[in-house]
Order: sequence, then structure tokens, then C-alpha cells
Amino acid sequence: FGRRGVAEDIRYMLAMAKVPYEDKRFSFSFGVPGDFSTIKRPERVGRVPILEVDGVKVGQSKAIARYVASKYGFAGASAIEAFKIDCLCEHVVDIKATYQKVKGDGDEAKAKYFGETLPGELAKVEKSLGDAKGPWLVGCKPSRADVVFMVFLTEFFDNVEGAKAATPPKIQAAIDAVSALDAVKGWKESRPQTPF
Repeated sequence: FGRRGVAEDIRYMLAMAKVPYEDKRFSFSFGVPGDFSTIKRPERVGRVPILEVDGVKVGQSKAIARYVASKYGFAGASAIEAFKIDCLCEHVVDIKATYQKVKGDGDEAKAKYFGETLPGELAKVEKSLGDAKGPWLVGCKPSRADVVFMVFLTEFFDNVEGAKAATPPKIQAAIDAVSALDAVKGWKESRPQTPF
């Protein structure tokens, strides 16, 4: 859809790898809200986002992200690094789920989330990094994990300042390092302007 959403980490990695691609998006302005009958669903895939490579269409954002990371050098230098990167990305899935449970519960619940829950969850992730030298979360170059954490902690929440205050130093260093890359800055400046 015409939003950043679950495909944004993929778009960042493609920008970082300097891979040209066609970014087709469905408009949010069609029909009655929730009426998707005006969309021609891709055969066999049935959901978006979809990546088409050499005539093969594959859906599911996480599968696409893993493919792009593997193909373009964002999946680590070894199987162990790839394992760690995937683990970190799954932590983000889990942390997002904790937010989904409280985001509609009012200001007090959100304040507790940003003051206690999110800092606690991120502290666990930070501890799992062990002796990572940084600024990257895994290894000695940017990975999918760095991109996923950047997107999550700078673009997912309405309360960006609350997310930043909750972010521990190693994770913040990775976010800062990814955000400073020319390709990342270029994508942020040139991408379609959407509310989320």
C-alpha cells in the first residue's frame, strides 16, 4: 500500500545496495475503507508486499527481507552472524507485539510502555549483544538488524522521543550509524511522503 509499513526495511536495504527496482504501491484511496475488491490480487501470492525476481513472485515481508539481506550482503559474514541478525529482527517483532497490546489503552498505558516496558525490552536486547564492537549490532558492517532497529525505533512509533529515550547506547549507536549512510539519507529524502 501507499505507506512505508512492513516493506520499509526492504526499501532501505535496496537503497543501500544501490539496486534499482520498481516500487509499485496500492493507493489507500480506493473504494470504501476495507473494501479490497478493487485490487487485483497477485496469483498464488495473495498478499503484499511482493517481490518479483526473474518472473518469480514471492510474498511475506520477512521472507523478502531475508532474501534481500542475503543477496545483497546484509545477512552477516557467517551462518552464526546470520543467526544473530535474524534473532535480533525477531526481537523487534516481539517488542512490536507488546506495543500493540497497549497502544489503544490511553495515555497512562502508553506512558508506562515508554517509561518501563520498552526500555526493559530494549535492555534485554542490548545485553544479548555481549561484546559487539559496534557501531553495528552484529559483525563489522551494516546488517538487516541495524536497518530493522532504525526503522522500528525512528519510524514505527508516534512517540519518537519516547522511543529514543528508551533506546540503550549500543542500539542507538547502530541507529545513528545506519542513519548517517548516504544511501539511507538519500532514500529518506526521495521516498514518497506518507504518514506511516
